[in-house]
Amino acid sequence: MHKNVFKNQFQLAWTRGVAIAGLLLSSAYYAYIKKSNIVIYPDGSLPFHGKAETELNLLEQNLRHGVVTQIADLKMDQIQYAMARAVVALSDCIPGMSDDAKEILAEERSKYATGLLRYLQNKRGEDIGTKIFAETIAFINGLYRRVEYNQAYFTYRRFVTRDNTKAKLLSQLLLSND
Repeated sequence: MHKNVFKNQFQLAWTRGVAIAGLLLSSAYYAYIKKSNIVIYPDGSLPFHGKAETELNLLEQNLRHGVVTQIADLKMDQIQYAMARAVVALSDCIPGMSDDAKEILAEERSKYATGLLRYLQNKRGEDIGTKIFAETIAFINGLYRRVEYNQAYFTYRRFVTRDNTKAKLLSQLLLSND
């Protein structure tokens, strides 16, 4: 890839734009291969959120674990996951990115997307492979929407509710029995 096109500010914007979507994909995939209904990390640990699973409302449960069921529906294998991860990382829909950088990312993303399509068609047949490819791309687009929902929800919690303060987070950490 042409690193000279990416200035520091664009690298930071690009990283911010794709990191959370990549994290959602990775943590959900590892939960799926561990046959878990909730997000877990590869070592089996749970993410620290400051709120116990039993205290989550329905929206929080969906935000935290909804991606796992989507990956299970796709029956994603390791190769499909790796190629989907590359497509996520090569997003060019980042505000403030130069046209040259967007063009390079789009070209690279197209290569991985084409490879993913060919892989799925070879593995599952032309028609079913194409259908699963379309579902995978829709899932990837949904990851970015989910990132926006997460950001909006936690911004709301930060400014409107009082349950997300640093003091409460620290007290939950200190008083937890886990």
